[in-house]
Formats: sequence, structure tokens, C-alpha cells
Amino acid sequence: MSEYKILMIDDEPSYTSAFKFLMETQGDYKIFLAENGKQGFDMAREKRPDLIFLDIMMPGDDGITTLKRLKSDGELKNIPVVMMTAVETQAAFKETTDLNVEGYLNKPLEMDVVVKKVEDIRNKYAIRA
Repeated sequence: MSEYKILMIDDEPSYTSAFKFLMETQGDYKIFLAENGKQGFDMAREKRPDLIFLDIMMPGDDGITTLKRLKSDGELKNIPVVMMTAVETQAAFKETTDLNVEGYLNKPLEMDVVVKKVEDIRNKYAIRA
């Protein structure tokens, strides 16, 4: 398999650095990190990741605003997105579900769950390709 590119957009360096280390030691993953929604959107346009993990609660453009931008962009709208949050609300869940996200992970992240989610999505889209 070719290198699988993942973008994690989260303002908490403890999650992003742990995720990057874990995934890049797993094999053929290339991880890109962004600390806010604007940076994440710009990086998505530049790097064209295969998968995006997106935190809901961030300063500036929050995750829902960023998700709407991603899904309204013709070149980015089909990239699978997994939402992450420390505080789950029904409104956020409904809004992100209506935008066709691939899942919803609660923080603190359990890295074995994150790895399983990546593998499931990678396999799902490999079948479609």
C-alpha cells in the first residue's frame, strides 16, 4: 500500500504529538498537524490528506466551522473526517452527523481506538477505490 496521509487538527499538542508518533511508527502513515481550523483547512488544501481528525472545540474557527468549509470545498468534500471532542453535545453531534462525518471520538483519546478507526476507514475507502 502507498503512504496514507492523515491530518489532525487539534489545539492540544499532547494529542497531536502522541498521535503522530504512534501512527508514524505503525508503518506507512504520513501525519500532518494543524493547531487551528484555518491552518487545518489550508493544510488540507495543500497536502490533500486521505483522512482528517478534527477537534470540535478550538479557538478561532472551531471544528464545526472548519468541517463546513471542508465539506463545501469541491476538492476536499470527499475526504473522510472524524470529529473529536472532550464535551459531547447533542447539537454538535447532530450538526456533524448531518455533514457526513465518519465518526465521533471522545477525549481523552484512547490510541488503540484511534488506530482501529484509521484502519477501518482506510479499508472502507480502499474497497471503493
